[in-house]
This record gives sequence, structure tokens and C-alpha cells, in this order.
Amino acid sequence: MDALGLPCAVLAGYDWGGHAANIVAALWPERCAGLVSVKNYLIRTSAPPLDTHPTPILKPGSGTATTSPPNADGAAGIAEVIRRRNSPD
Repeated sequence: MDALGLPCAVLAGYDWGGHAANIVAALWPERCAGLVSVKNYLIRTSAPPLDTHPTPILKPGSGTATTSPPNADGAAGIAEVIRRRNSPD
């Protein structure tokens, strides 16, 4: 982007290219006008979270939030809740 003189751009990537686009967008958000990321991997860190407060999750149709998904027991439980809510099955 610097070589082309672009101050910002829409980033796009598939698979590992999507992972790279996610990382660029996370590290330089001011240079990212948009992000298209398909079939990629999540950005992970082993660093402790900066904010110790859980992120509220909006309950569909209720207008209220909770700090954890219903019926979620650890990472596997959260993954199952996400799969149930988003799967076409």
C-alpha cells in the first residue's frame, strides 16, 4: 500500500490470505477501509485480555444482554451454541 501510495484499502482474502487480511486489519485499522475474509482462521493470542469484564451478548429479540451464551459450558459449549444458531440444519 505504501509503494502504491494508498492511504487505506479494502482488504480481501481466502483461507490463509483471509487470515493475513485479518491480521493487517487488526494491526492497522486506520489503513483498512473494509475487510472481506472467507474461510479463514481466527486471530488468537496467548496474552491475557486487556479488559477483565465479559462482553455482553444481546439476547435475540429481547433488547437485553447477558454475559454468556445460554447452555454454554466452556469453549466447546460456546462453539455448539454458535453452530446451533447459525447452521442451516
